[in-house]
Amino acid sequence: MGKSKLNVSALLLLVASLLSLGSIYIWAPVCKADHMSCVPTSHTIIILAFITLALAIQEFIIKKNKSYIIMFAIGIFILLVTYKNGLSKGFCPDPMMRCNKTDWWIKASALLVLAAGVLSAINTNKREIKK
Repeated sequence: MGKSKLNVSALLLLVASLLSLGSIYIWAPVCKADHMSCVPTSHTIIILAFITLALAIQEFIIKKNKSYIIMFAIGIFILLVTYKNGLSKGFCPDPMMRCNKTDWWIKASALLVLAAGVLSAINTNKREIKK
C-alpha cells in the first residue's frame, strides 16, 4: 500500500511538470516580448518544472526517501512566483492577455506538487510508525 502512494506522488509530480511546460509552450503560451512581466516569470517556472520532473524521476526510482519537504518548498515557490511580489513580477495583470490562462495552469500544477508532498509525507510517516 505504501508503494502505491509513493508512485501516486511521483505521478502527480510528473503531471505537474508536464502541465507547467505544456501550458507555457503549447496550449497557453506566454508573450514573446522581453519587456512583459510574463517572460521572466515563465523562465522561472520552466526551471522549476524541470526540477519537479527530476524529483518525479527520483520518486519513481528511490522508494524510501523523505523528499516531501522539497515538494512543499517547490509547490509554495511556484505559487509565489505567479504573484507580483518582491520575489517575482508575476504574470500580466491584463485579463485580455494570453498569460492569464498560463497563470491558472501554473497554479494548478503547484497544487499538484503540494498534493504530492502531502501524499509523500503521509506515506513516510506511516513507514516510520511501522518501524
